[in-house]
Amino acid sequence: MIRYLQSLDITPDRLILIAPPPIYEPSWERQCFTKVYLSDGLHLSDKGNEFLESKLWPILEQKLGALPFLLPYWMDVDNKNPEPSLFPNCTEKKEEKS
Repeated sequence: MIRYLQSLDITPDRLILIAPPPIYEPSWERQCFTKVYLSDGLHLSDKGNEFLESKLWPILEQKLGALPFLLPYWMDVDNKNPEPSLFPNCTEKKEEKS
């Protein structure tokens, strides 16, 4: 997977990998993560989600925080007529053609 992404010229500093649980259960259980951070041995519990968020969010903020928004904030979209707020340039072109 990493090689494929690198073949698309995605550099390692732009990758964030979240690994699945380990295959060798006894080693994993010694770290006590299974009981606290996983709800069923595979899926994150509430505490596991909080832990992941606490580690992942700062990385996302650092890497993505300065990116511009491509679409408006969801509250700024008219749910009865979303096209003008989502695609303002397309709406203007339609009006010009009329």
